[in-house]
Amino acid sequence: MRKIKAFCSIVLVIASVVVFSLVSVPEVASAYTPTEEDKEYIEWILDNSVRGQVYGDLILDALNDADFDDLEMWYGKEYDFYKESLEEIEQFDVSPELQPIKNEYKLALQDLKQASYYGERWAKYLDSDDADKSISYRESGIEHMKKTIALSEEFLSEFTTPSPTTEETPTPVVTPSLIPQVEKDSDGDGVPNEYDYAPNDPNVQTKEDIKTPGFGAIFAIGSLLAVAYLVLRRKR
Repeated sequence: MRKIKAFCSIVLVIASVVVFSLVSVPEVASAYTPTEEDKEYIEWILDNSVRGQVYGDLILDALNDADFDDLEMWYGKEYDFYKESLEEIEQFDVSPELQPIKNEYKLALQDLKQASYYGERWAKYLDSDDADKSISYRESGIEHMKKTIALSEEFLSEFTTPSPTTEETPTPVVTPSLIPQVEKDSDGDGVPNEYDYAPNDPNVQTKEDIKTPGFGAIFAIGSLLAVAYLVLRRKR
């Protein structure tokens, strides 16, 4: 039962890898140009992997229910499925770059077909030898599935072109010694802050320039105080 679960997990990974392959094919390096046959094969292996998982799930359900009639039926249907898959895979004349993936996937299909054959016999006759053979072939099929994934990932890393990155123009580093030193004059009265008694008041440069606030200044201060008083009163 664990081998069936492992197989279903492998099929999901296969499907994920081939989906990414299909998306990445148009972005391959100039050394390899995918043919229409290549694209059709990638679509086929995706569909085939998903369909294979369906049979694996049905067999797992029959095992969990100990329903040997259903188990025999689904093993038989799985056998027919993999037999048909082996006939279909021969129809694809893929590019040399994809041939190793095709070869490995074909080996997986052959082993899984045999696993289905002996699984059907086991469900029908309950012979432990058939059960052992079914498990052995399924284990081998899973290993070929793993190699198919590894080859697919290798194909992606070798033939896909990474997205071009935009090189940023480095920001020039300005040495402080090259910056002209300008004395700061905050109030713009021509007197640098260093020598200005009131650096923010253009009318005051020395202490003697400070005068008693006139009427206008007193009115401005009074207005501010009035506003402050109203704000505080509303808060209360």
